[in-house]
Amino acid sequence: MWDNGVVTKIAAIGDPAPGGGTFSGLGTESFGFQDGTFIPTGPVPDINDSDQIAFRAIVSGGITGRGIIVRTGQVDEWYVKVPDPTPIGGTYFDMQAASINNAGQVAFFADYRPIPDTINSGWFAGAPGNWRKVVVFFDPIDGGQCLGLAYSRNPMQTIDAAGDVIFWANLDSNGTSDRLVLGLTDGNLLIAARRGDPTPIGGTFGSMDAWPAVNGNVGTLNVATPGAQNGALSAHMAFNHCPSGTPTPTPSTTPTPTATPTPTATATPSVTPRPTPTPRPIPTPRRRPTPPS
Repeated sequence: MWDNGVVTKIAAIGDPAPGGGTFSGLGTESFGFQDGTFIPTGPVPDINDSDQIAFRAIVSGGITGRGIIVRTGQVDEWYVKVPDPTPIGGTYFDMQAASINNAGQVAFFADYRPIPDTINSGWFAGAPGNWRKVVVFFDPIDGGQCLGLAYSRNPMQTIDAAGDVIFWANLDSNGTSDRLVLGLTDGNLLIAARRGDPTPIGGTFGSMDAWPAVNGNVGTLNVATPGAQNGALSAHMAFNHCPSGTPTPTPSTTPTPTATPTPTATATPSVTPRPTPTPRPIPTPRRRPTPPS
């Protein structure tokens, strides 16, 4: 952690984990290059204004194999771990990066086993003693069914001060029915943006970046804008979560989005979100969900 010019260690491979064992995996994602070198890319920890730090850890010889730890002061605590029960039944199988708000609540994407021989995945949020499901594969969304979700990935802040969680979803097996959704603490889902709807700068919402962020009543939307004014191919936008009704995306206060005259100007995520799940029992880590019978 960096604080006023001073860097201190939070966790390292070989350090003791809470409850026993040692850390054996922290930054488990990396990019490889032709010369054989690798650069770690995640999962990245998150920190709130009280200096609480949330991070995903893999452990050897401990009370669990992996989970999400929150450090408060100098004390590490397992917030959620394998095989803890989920708030909708079954047990957790794996977790990705957790985002933490100033109330100490976290939001994260997780794989879980509804029953021992099946796998599903989705977003969960809360704190010890008060967890909730945000969304999982096959849930109803906006008149359709959730068939695509993206991993939780810091530093994008996905949980606001009230505990609401912003996430991307797709309702089409072909990946052409994007939704930007705000999952409220009462279980309701607000649609912030819908692919095909008109945008504030003309044209329609196209493919959406799968890693939005939220802060207070404002969330982000990075989106393709086919047919927009001045030929703008894509735009950075923000939406306001109003006291009632559906949030309305508006152009951000940054300079007006203009066209980028290259074929790469697109809001399509560089990492492909989770594809349509295939029904099958899966014995290895990195499975796809099994639809409910």
